[in-house]
Amino acid sequence: MRIHHALLLVMLFLLAGSYSVSGTTKLARLRAPKYQKLNSVNNNQQLVRAGTKTHGTIDRADEERRALTDLRNKLVNKASVWFTNRNIAAAEKAKFKAFIAAEKLKNRKLRKLAKAQVSSDDLDAAAQNLLKEGVTPDHLHIWFGLDKKTNQWMSKNPSSPLYYVPTPQYQLWEKLKEATMRVS
Repeated sequence: MRIHHALLLVMLFLLAGSYSVSGTTKLARLRAPKYQKLNSVNNNQQLVRAGTKTHGTIDRADEERRALTDLRNKLVNKASVWFTNRNIAAAEKAKFKAFIAAEKLKNRKLRKLAKAQVSSDDLDAAAQNLLKEGVTPDHLHIWFGLDKKTNQWMSKNPSSPLYYVPTPQYQLWEKLKEATMRVS
């Protein structure tokens, strides 16, 4: 086993020694060539190649002025678009608020109409009137608070003569529900 290690060590030294000689020659070839100035003029500001100047070159000051005017134009355009969008949004918001106010007013009128129809003797005709005005059973259910049992029944006391007698609001809701089913 020691012989194998010794042979491996000898081969390693031979290979390393042979590449070290050729490595120095390769390193010399890999170095970059020295920079040589070809046709350049030094005017203490920048190196310019001779003979490559074109007619109508861009003046740096003019280029900077144009950049400032371009920037100003872009800012003006963006600001005008922003103000336009803001004005459109404000107009839409005002239109939406007006729509909401109109809907609230319409709901108030319909709620007053529904409360007036509760006291009528003919609930079928009252349901038809509400249906013509566009009132749905869901509207009545919300306006009269019929989700509570106390608003559905006149009394829940077993000794009362009004035990489990529906309220007029509940009766109107039932009639409107029936009328809606007949129409659809």
